[in-house]
Amino acid sequence: MLYDLIIIGGDIKHSFASITLAEEKISYQPQLKFIDGLLKTIEWYKLNRSKVDNAKR
Repeated sequence: MLYDLIIIGGDIKHSFASITLAEEKISYQPQLKFIDGLLKTIEWYKLNRSKVDNAKR
């Protein structure tokens, strides 16, 4: 997995994160798998990098 390739000091290696409460209380259902959302975010960043860099200034 991608996370296995990038380990930074202080990172949480294991998590018990869950969306169960959101599913139960507000009927939350993710529209994308995490990896698909991550890949879309990376693609957006590549296409908009100049805007991101300009916003940092």
